[in-house]
Amino acid sequence: MILMRTLAGLILCAGVGLAVSLPSTAATLVGEAQVQIVRPISVKLIRTLNFGLLKGGHRPGAVTITVNNRRFAGGGAWLLPGIFHSPGRFEIQGTPGARYTLDVPDEVPATLHKKFWPVHWRKDNKQPSGDTPTASHFKTFLKNGGNISREGRLNGQGKDRLILGATLSLPAHAPAGIYQATVPVTVSYQ
Repeated sequence: MILMRTLAGLILCAGVGLAVSLPSTAATLVGEAQVQIVRPISVKLIRTLNFGLLKGGHRPGAVTITVNNRRFAGGGAWLLPGIFHSPGRFEIQGTPGARYTLDVPDEVPATLHKKFWPVHWRKDNKQPSGDTPTASHFKTFLKNGGNISREGRLNGQGKDRLILGATLSLPAHAPAGIYQATVPVTVSYQ
């Protein structure tokens, strides 16, 4: 019986100790928060950047496609007729009126997508000079911005069009054919 009273007294003391250690006053914090829910921004490929049919000459060269769909060759690169060429075209979608930034890499590797005849062609599909063709010097034109820019604004329907031009650098003796490159285009809200 004495043991039970002592245990009950300890429990009572412990309970009183808890009650004493709790704060006797309460505090209230009032704050304000605003949330704007936006649609995710996205990029959709409409037309692939296409340099058309070309080949390398006896020295390295380059082929440029402008945002205005003009095609130029320099150095040892040769433009060949018969294949459609065009800048890349993308549709950007998101929250109407939102501003965004555009990011494209400085340079990406290009590969021979389709050969047309065996001019300097090797069975192992490597370029004779050992150099890899590259796409670089990307130029962008944003339809809503009306100028060459890396910043844009979505229209009232939440859309914009991106036109992408670039320069393809070819090694000497690059085979005749169509070259392609995967160009990652990143857009993000400002």
